[in-house]
Amino acid sequence: MEDILLEYTKEYNFPIVKCNDFGHKIINSTIPIGVDIKIDSDNETVEIIEQFLKEK
Repeated sequence: MEDILLEYTKEYNFPIVKCNDFGHKIINSTIPIGVDIKIDSDNETVEIIEQFLKEK
């Protein structure tokens, strides 16, 4: 599946996040839709750039 995805997206320049562990009893994190984030694949970190839950 990974090879097919990479073949079909090779002309684009956007990140693809892959997760080998999924399902129950796994620590999961979510990335809200529409939020600006920084993905550092070298350090395996994801940082939310835009504060999406603004205080009133």
